[in-house]
Amino acid sequence: MAKGTSRRAWWVVGIVLLVGSAVGAGRLFQHASAGAQEGAPPSPGLTDPAGPLGIIAQGYVDVKDGVRRLFPLQTGLVVWVAPEGKACEKDEVLLQLDDQLAKFDAARAKAALQEVQAKYKQAKKLPKQHELEVEAQKKAIKFAESQVRLAQQNQKLRKAYKSFNVAPITKSEIDAGEALVLKAQANVELEQAKLNKLKEIDPAHEIERSLADANAKKALLDKAEKAVGQLYQVRAPAKGTVLRVQTAAGELAGPQSSLVPVQFCPEEERIVRAEVLQDWAAKVKVGQECDIQDDAISGKRWKGKVTHVSPWYTQRRSIIQEPFQLNDVRTLECLVSLDGGAEELRIGQRLRVTIKQGGP
Repeated sequence: MAKGTSRRAWWVVGIVLLVGSAVGAGRLFQHASAGAQEGAPPSPGLTDPAGPLGIIAQGYVDVKDGVRRLFPLQTGLVVWVAPEGKACEKDEVLLQLDDQLAKFDAARAKAALQEVQAKYKQAKKLPKQHELEVEAQKKAIKFAESQVRLAQQNQKLRKAYKSFNVAPITKSEIDAGEALVLKAQANVELEQAKLNKLKEIDPAHEIERSLADANAKKALLDKAEKAVGQLYQVRAPAKGTVLRVQTAAGELAGPQSSLVPVQFCPEEERIVRAEVLQDWAAKVKVGQECDIQDDAISGKRWKGKVTHVSPWYTQRRSIIQEPFQLNDVRTLECLVSLDGGAEELRIGQRLRVTIKQGGP
């Protein structure tokens, strides 16, 4: 029993020492940073001993608009994705979804377009056809009018024969002749109505309708083809490199994916995003020179200059649980350009930025 109690006591002592060491190290880091702000002698490795004292800020390597988070616009089955580290040209395909159904829609839209294009081609012949129909209808009216005249002449003969008793003409035959005249006259009116109807028809309207239908079907085809090329593909927005891939063939990916399918870095000038605590941010101005070094390994140093100071205080852009990084404080983001040697830096590399005071 006593042996077990003794072991537990040593465990408790060990944990207390570990926590105390972590707290002490954090306070040491904070005091060292504060000393640099107030002019106290800098701790070794925190500032350049050969340069003036400055504001120390943590930063990381980035590009101006940041790493691109690329999602497909349509949810679908991944059939191919580019490997990490692949150098790409602008508009090169980085991720391909299964687009067979979309291709079927495009084929159907193409067939519909071909159909209406044939109708439009036929509609362009309507003006000539309409002209021929009008001429034919005018001839039909003339023929109907001649039938009226013939019926009227026959009726006059019947009446004359009856009056002079040249031939035995009955009353029913006279009445039938009158009916023939009326029928011929009605036929003239009917043919005239057909002509009037033809004149109301404007072939140009049918051509316009056919053309509009063809344009609508063309738009549907363009939409279907664009869906194949855009909704089911992720393309490189610029020349650059695939940094990280978080999907694979056979998985579902879409705009609502919990993980970013492809993270892409354009081939742009490297910059440093320095995050200055609000306590000392008022001393940071555009144009101040900076000393930059790797925050984890003492080695090569870089020179830079503050090119932009954010107009607002907010949380860190990149929240990562790292030693001595406080994520629950407001910071002012500053962009620092590098004088040279930026090709040695990697995106996301953590740096220690000393912003010199006394500059412009």
